[in-house]
Amino acid sequence: MDASQIFPVPCLTDNFAWVFENARKEAFVVDPGESAPLEEHLAQRGAKLTHILITHYHFDHVGGAAELSEKTGARIWAPREAVQPLHKTLEGGKTEDVGSLSMQVIDTPGHAMHHVSLYFPALEALFCGDVLFALGCGKLFDGSAEEMWRSLTRLRALPPETKVCCGHDYTAGNLRFVRSLKGFSEAGERVVKALEQARAHTPDNQAAGLPTRLKDEICANPFLLASDETFLRANDISHPAGAKAFQELRKRKDLF
Repeated sequence: MDASQIFPVPCLTDNFAWVFENARKEAFVVDPGESAPLEEHLAQRGAKLTHILITHYHFDHVGGAAELSEKTGARIWAPREAVQPLHKTLEGGKTEDVGSLSMQVIDTPGHAMHHVSLYFPALEALFCGDVLFALGCGKLFDGSAEEMWRSLTRLRALPPETKVCCGHDYTAGNLRFVRSLKGFSEAGERVVKALEQARAHTPDNQAAGLPTRLKDEICANPFLLASDETFLRANDISHPAGAKAFQELRKRKDLF
């Protein structure tokens, strides 16, 4: 599938809703923080919205869902207790058909208690809400470092060419944090420089450099490197690799 069929639509201050559109002009949207930008996008594209998919219950990801559903007739699929109305409950470990597409629902708590990520093999696309960002990850609001680390390792195991469609534009801040760290591989350094250049060339475009590829996150995202002993030593992290090292990196980012 052509990546041009997946569109990031800015919402609120720094959120992204993601819209997929097929050849028949049928569309689904992930995490509509507000309705108006998506109504405008769909009207410009001449697309019909059939599904509204939600990763978690925070308002900036569900704020436009009910209005969009009312105006378009699209069905809302979400984790339990995320939003009303709720037409289908999404559960980790299940596979659902969204139109003709197969969607794997991955349980990814840590940022929020009931958080799922949505992987579409045919699109090579992952809609990961607030778990994984370009060179970053979500804060630990309703979950533990152990839960978030397990969630990240589940996502890290997906195919390397997977497009990472994240829920926010935190890239500028994440780049600054990455530049305060050491020990990246040559491949990781290339990823960081390419993202910096993409942002520099289009500074007014929130989506510049997005979506990233999972293979690039694996070598350049510090939170996915919490199991890399060389990276941890270079940054004076003495905690055991894995959840404890991840917790230390998350703490450093929170205080950065």
